[in-house]
Amino acid sequence: MKRFLSSVAVLALACGVAGAAQAQTSAADPSTASAAPQAEKDEGVAEIIVTAQRRSENLQRSSLSIQVVGAEEISRTGVASPRELATFAPGLSVSQSGASTQTFIRGVGDFSANALAQLAVLYTIDGVNIERASAIGTNFYDLARIEVLKGPQGTLYGRNATGGAINLITARPDFNGISGYISGEYGNYDRVQLAGALNVPLSDTLAVRGAFQVIDRDGYLSDGTDDDKQQGVRLQMLWEPSEGVSLRVSGDYAHQGGKGAGAVLWPLTPGRPTRTSITDPASVAVLKSFGPPIPGFVIEPTQDTFLDNDMYNVSAELNVDLGDFATLTVLPAYREQTFRQRTNANGFPLIADERAKQTSLEVRLGRQSGSFKWVVGGFYFDLDSSATFDLLASNFITGFRVNNDISDIGTRSYAAFGEATLSLTDRFRVIGGLRYTDERKDLRGTITDQTIVAPGPQYTISNSVSTSVVTWKAGLEYDLAEQSMLYATVSRGFKSGGFFIAADPDNRFDPETLTAYTFGVRNRFFDNKLQLNVEGYYWDYKNLQVSAVGFTSSGAAAFTTRNAGAANPHGIDVDLIFKPTQADTLSATVSWIDSNYKRFLVQYPAFLAPSLVTGCDVGPASAAPTVTVDCSGLPTVRTPRWSGNVSYLRNFDLSNGGTIVAGASAQFATKRFLAADFFGPNTIAEGYVVVNADLTYKPADDRFAITGYIRNIGNSDVYQGSINTLFNGNFSARAIGAPRTYGVRVTYNF
Repeated sequence: MKRFLSSVAVLALACGVAGAAQAQTSAADPSTASAAPQAEKDEGVAEIIVTAQRRSENLQRSSLSIQVVGAEEISRTGVASPRELATFAPGLSVSQSGASTQTFIRGVGDFSANALAQLAVLYTIDGVNIERASAIGTNFYDLARIEVLKGPQGTLYGRNATGGAINLITARPDFNGISGYISGEYGNYDRVQLAGALNVPLSDTLAVRGAFQVIDRDGYLSDGTDDDKQQGVRLQMLWEPSEGVSLRVSGDYAHQGGKGAGAVLWPLTPGRPTRTSITDPASVAVLKSFGPPIPGFVIEPTQDTFLDNDMYNVSAELNVDLGDFATLTVLPAYREQTFRQRTNANGFPLIADERAKQTSLEVRLGRQSGSFKWVVGGFYFDLDSSATFDLLASNFITGFRVNNDISDIGTRSYAAFGEATLSLTDRFRVIGGLRYTDERKDLRGTITDQTIVAPGPQYTISNSVSTSVVTWKAGLEYDLAEQSMLYATVSRGFKSGGFFIAADPDNRFDPETLTAYTFGVRNRFFDNKLQLNVEGYYWDYKNLQVSAVGFTSSGAAAFTTRNAGAANPHGIDVDLIFKPTQADTLSATVSWIDSNYKRFLVQYPAFLAPSLVTGCDVGPASAAPTVTVDCSGLPTVRTPRWSGNVSYLRNFDLSNGGTIVAGASAQFATKRFLAADFFGPNTIAEGYVVVNADLTYKPADDRFAITGYIRNIGNSDVYQGSINTLFNGNFSARAIGAPRTYGVRVTYNF
């Protein structure tokens, strides 16, 4: 660790010293300083304002590990779901398991697959937690920006932000007159997308904004899965009755339908196209030809998949300026979801029927100005949900069925927190933060036929777990020059303990924790035309919660979550933006990470060990009920050694006053493990390069825009997730990214 941090420090310090020297040279030459009028300075890299620390601040003056995608870039590149976020943020991996969004940052994430899953990368919309992984994908419309925070956010975000947080900030009502837009898009796979927004100030103190999105696209896989059928509508009201008082109220509804996410069978066999679904007769024939490793125990995929997901949400945000003392913020919210699906994305047919009601309240006091900036607050969270999971009958075992009826999945959490930044001098600042969380989880329900041999009795499950955790943050910031800042932080976050669905008493797992050490520098050079940020990090990751299809100690089949051990991800991120002229922008982000499991031990039923396909060490056979599977030293899942993106944007001014904007980008990643299913050879995905391009025409008055785009020009196969299928280690079910897509989008602004 010392050698690694020393290398990062040298690199970062070199950049910082260069920034300081460049700034001092400019300041020492009066002609140079005065020769750059404000108009020319504005031609450089644009400033970005973020609110990730519960206050507005310039991104370049923040020590956050953060990447931001603005509204214009969201619109131009067509970000309409979480999967596209990896285009902008190296180290971020997003895939789908059924309707559940699975997100990993720098090797830390979660394999969300059912109602008991917990996020390790927290999603919020306008400051409100999106607790359910199946409720994330419909929120990507009419956004002002997206903030991707890397590393534990235990102080301000609390539970289940071990790997980071992703903030969706919507475009809000304003008082600048009637305005809005309407956008229509058509692409291959019969993609039709309509979106729009209307902002109306009703008076000097009251404004409303309505927005909607409708997407209808055929599936990418041979059985029609991996389609996109969604509708969403959002209405916001902003009331400012007096100076220093504002109330925003927001309500939205969203629906997802169609066949839902799918999977492909891996490894491929000769003659089978890449996007042949796991439910395709050709795939099923391959599975049958190999036969099950456990006689009689195979569950055949079926093609009658569907997705029916409804979400209702309402929230409010009250801000009251208390003068020089502080600003009071009150953020109540209620979210409700009704969700049904039949999917084979996990490698076997599963019906899920879930209900969830989420209530939260956050109250904050904060001061954003002066030499002492601070925020203190309290947080309350309550989630009541129920679910039925039905593992369907096999063609090989008549009547085989696993039914899990979970009548109560409850979470109640309380927290108190505070964070402050104190300026000791004009250049030197210290940061400190603390959060206390008290949480209780409850699980009640029944499990029927939880056996691999024959139908068994009905089991009643009843369990509770309580957790009290203190998380914290400390840091230093030092301005080497006006446009150069060094920073170092250490922070701690946690992900709650919980349960997986099994009749055995060992279905509990403990909280996981992550302590992150970060050192970096942010620089601007050459009159704001070059931005170069370098960050190194070392993470101490303990009690990792690893989920995979497997067996309990009694030999029962289950989707298990275990505390597998420890890991120490560490790496370097380099972000560069070069804007030599107002018309040209070159961006590049490269991430290097070294992340292996320091300790990863799992107990596995001894009588099933001979059928286990694994790259791990398996303990010697014995009369004991379990053997130890040791995967220590293997890479953490979804963590390529190298990843990054490069993009170039060029504006061409036309004689009629219009503009053509040409953009091209490429994303890459090296090979990585897709899942922790004992790291068999089928879970390794090779590296990839994805190239995209787009072309946009705008008239002089910006009244409309016409964009043509093509993504994944080379039709690369990008595998995003994996799970052992049919309890047969010879094959896995893989989530695969979008193939080559292209289309035209027209936007009219008013």
